[in-house]
Amino acid sequence: MSTVAIRDALIKGLYRYLGGDIPVYRSGQTSGELMFPYILYTVTAANGGGNTTGHYSVRKKGDGAEEIKEEQAFLTMSFTICSQNHTDALGNYIQGEDEAQEIAERAHGWFTHAGYDDFTKCGIVIADVTEVHGRNALMGNEEANRKGFDVICNYINGVSRDISVVDKVMAGREKDERRGSVCQSG
Repeated sequence: MSTVAIRDALIKGLYRYLGGDIPVYRSGQTSGELMFPYILYTVTAANGGGNTTGHYSVRKKGDGAEEIKEEQAFLTMSFTICSQNHTDALGNYIQGEDEAQEIAERAHGWFTHAGYDDFTKCGIVIADVTEVHGRNALMGNEEANRKGFDVICNYINGVSRDISVVDKVMAGREKDERRGSVCQSG
């Protein structure tokens, strides 16, 4: 499984879980002004191995064979929920700090419990979800209310390579003149 496939599965699942009305963007993208609330994510570490030699296997591939190495890997993603004091479509005043906290708690809950079935279907194990922290930032003349947490997930990373195969071996005996012994050759 690739890092991109895992990232995409987590982002799509989170977006669906939150009702499909809170956009999830990759941090560091150039874009116009975003409407609050929204979620930013960053992949902070990827493809970390389990400090093992891995599990090796061989399978037939056409007329040859393929060697496969699999090992446990991890991916760390950081999520930041952003809001700002604003008025909703119905004219209700929304406290940005409260909105960011509520969305962060819902998203956190998806990673720690509600999304379990979604993760296992994708071959992902959520190893840790950090607590929700304040991540406020000054934007112009008003502070953006930001709450965030990190998610560490484990998965199986696999790589493969083509290897040579030997179809038939002819074994015979020949005398080693120097030693006077019989050696196997093939």
